[in-house]
Amino acid sequence: MPRRVGLLRMGRLGDLVMTLPAVAWLQGRPDLHCTLITDARWQPLLPEWRTAAVDPGPGPQDAWLDLHRVPASRAALRRLRGASGAPVERVQKEDLRRRSLLFGSAWAPRWTWPERHLLAAERLMRRLGLDPGERPAPLPRLDASTPPQPGLLGLVPGAAHATKRWPLARWVALAQRWRDEGGAVRAFTAPDEAHLLEPLRAVGVEPWPTPLGRLREGLAACAVVVAGDTGPLHVAGALGRPVVALFGPTPPEAGFWIWGANGTALRPALSCAPCSLHGGDRCPRRHHRCLEDLAVETVLSAARALR
Repeated sequence: MPRRVGLLRMGRLGDLVMTLPAVAWLQGRPDLHCTLITDARWQPLLPEWRTAAVDPGPGPQDAWLDLHRVPASRAALRRLRGASGAPVERVQKEDLRRRSLLFGSAWAPRWTWPERHLLAAERLMRRLGLDPGERPAPLPRLDASTPPQPGLLGLVPGAAHATKRWPLARWVALAQRWRDEGGAVRAFTAPDEAHLLEPLRAVGVEPWPTPLGRLREGLAACAVVVAGDTGPLHVAGALGRPVVALFGPTPPEAGFWIWGANGTALRPALSCAPCSLHGGDRCPRRHHRCLEDLAVETVLSAARALR
């Protein structure tokens, strides 16, 4: 009888995408019955995966894998696990190595985030007395039912943290330039980012509906996607679409930039960047030059090269 395993990953959308290689590996095994437990808001994005919301959870499990390893996930795991005594494996986050990147260190992390999750999954299987076999490729994959439309540029102008956002006027200028060259432009925003759409609509950008169930469909249709260091960037990459990533305060080397074979990461040449692992509400030096200095022509050239 297959062992029941709960895979816990809370947090943001990009974090969830990074777990997909490990989740696919575990859910594809006939000797395991694995459920991905995540925030209810992300479940519509993954209809073909076995998922459950954190509350109430999937019920008793034979083992647990914490793919988040933060206080919130530990608290959720304590409640979900109860007094069962089921074994728990946790992802290794390489906190010191990642933080050293903010101080000019060459002591870079050894693994990307998908690789860390795969290693944790391997340790869990060995702990259960199972042979993991060959470790799969650490590249997240999502099926794209919609083929790309030639010349369609996808823009993701928002981000959870203000310091990760390229100025809105630059997004508008980029959209105008792309349309002047004969292409179409589609914008993806969260429900609380409606204020970003009006200037983009004025230059002929198509706003895409925000429900997560349609995010995959909308991104899959794009020939190229431009985004900051945010969740839809990684959804587009997992769909196999070329991506241009705009990195400002955060370091690509921390493990999230995994799309180098099918994308371009633009980053500042500033002594003060990177300054944060996750971004923040304001620039610590109050100038935000890491993204303010990124020219429209630079981003446009990178997108042209990938179309």
